[in-house]
Amino acid sequence: MVFLLFGNLKNLLVVDTWPAGWLQSGLALGAVPVLLVLAWKGWGLSLEEIGLRRQRAGIEAGLGLGLGAVMAAASLLFLRFPLVLESPITYEPVRAADAAGLVQRVLVSMPLDTVLLEELAFRGVLLAGLLRTRAPVVAVVVNAGLFSAWHITINFQTVASTNLHESPLLFALGLIGAHLAIFGAGVVLAVLRMKSLTLAPCFAAHWGVNTGLLLGLFLGSR
Repeated sequence: MVFLLFGNLKNLLVVDTWPAGWLQSGLALGAVPVLLVLAWKGWGLSLEEIGLRRQRAGIEAGLGLGLGAVMAAASLLFLRFPLVLESPITYEPVRAADAAGLVQRVLVSMPLDTVLLEELAFRGVLLAGLLRTRAPVVAVVVNAGLFSAWHITINFQTVASTNLHESPLLFALGLIGAHLAIFGAGVVLAVLRMKSLTLAPCFAAHWGVNTGLLLGLFLGSR
């Protein structure tokens, strides 16, 4: 619960300007050693158990990146041709971004404040701990549910920055859809982690889907 509150506080500090996230990145990096100590002291987890191993990491990362690209393409297709609107869904911060800010977000702040922390926390420490005491299906569902709860604040901010905010009904549907999408992504990433035995493909898939979405929205808004 404390960690979920930390995550939503961290996300609350995201300002929709570009480049964004230096404070958020600092908080995320500060949380990484805390997570590792928790894994070691609290649950007695080894680095291999939480997925920090080098075996086949390069190959697995490539597969994860491909999966992330597929997930991003599917998301962009829905945003471009939504069933609830006659026009594409637009995201104002990306529409207002410049190329330099986008590069900084994709290559620096997003890997640090989003991909590294979330994958280490959820597909690394939390999933490994859950698998010690729960059946795999239960562990995956709980993991994905907590991953979705982590995004309560950022999902609200994101949907509020789209053209869905013009209608209370569409805004509510957008929030529900965002959480369902995050939950689904959490399931996919957890299964990927369990099958690969390393966090490498999860890092790559997470970065790939976020990058694909940002680039697609950026290019589509020009």
